[in-house]
Amino acid sequence: MSLPALIRKTVPKVNPQSGKQIYDPATQKPVTQQVIYVNPAKRYVTPYWLTTDPDRVVVPGNGNSGKIPMKIDQFPGHFEMFYFLAMSEGPFAFKIYDEGNRVQLSNRAVHANTVTGNARQPFILPETYFINVARGSHTLTVVFYDLSGQENTIQFVAVGRRFNYKEAPTDIFKDFFEYYGDMERSNLFMLTTTEPIASLAAGASVDLEFRVTSDSFFEVMKLTAASYPENVNFETELAEMGSGRRFAPEGAFVDGSLQWGNGNFPHILPESYLFERDYRITGQITNLDAQQEADFYLTMTGRRIKYPEQISR
Repeated sequence: MSLPALIRKTVPKVNPQSGKQIYDPATQKPVTQQVIYVNPAKRYVTPYWLTTDPDRVVVPGNGNSGKIPMKIDQFPGHFEMFYFLAMSEGPFAFKIYDEGNRVQLSNRAVHANTVTGNARQPFILPETYFINVARGSHTLTVVFYDLSGQENTIQFVAVGRRFNYKEAPTDIFKDFFEYYGDMERSNLFMLTTTEPIASLAAGASVDLEFRVTSDSFFEVMKLTAASYPENVNFETELAEMGSGRRFAPEGAFVDGSLQWGNGNFPHILPESYLFERDYRITGQITNLDAQQEADFYLTMTGRRIKYPEQISR
């Protein structure tokens, strides 16, 4: 959410001739008034497009790019990430690692079509990702994996805003700190199936599993999917492994188009789902195409939460 350009503030009402505070004659209390003025903090926050270095990465067919940096300089200030955008010559997957905080943003590489969009239809991260540069420059590294079998040129951008806190007056700096002071306690996370769903024959089914590790909780907010070849239909059945709770009536398989969106149009859950530590969701996926085998990529996107002193099982 953008900072408001205009803000309302209660200020003392003064006599325009004398410049002195006006008091209510009945109560002897100071008289106040509401004024609207330009938010001074707005001058120190700017939109920002964080690119890779180089800004276009050429990946060999069925190969990977190796580690590609996305560097956030200490000046002008912190970076809060809101969107993932991408364009490419063919399908690809990727994974991101936060070098400074030693945090993986996914359990495995995720298909770009499940978590990226474009300027008209951006993939809005369900949890913004905040990068603090108070202690120095910060680097994310991304690895791209080609899925097309051909040389693939990829441009990947994280869009957000920069807090130009070093230029800001002390009072605005304090306001910024109150806003982002605790934001690093949770972070964006993309969870895909524990094992790849590759070369699933026409009409065939296979078991699948989503699993979180024991070091954090994971709150799912969006479900997305992709296939290779593109637009191969499928259906899924999902249940909690421990409790047996189901996400649809027993024996019912839900068509992929009714449960999984994509990066441009993700399926937003009406109620977020919390994976507790070391929880699993298991189930089956069925390839509904009658003629061709396909690879399927399912992604649950949300936020990973680390509050060990406040949350216990």
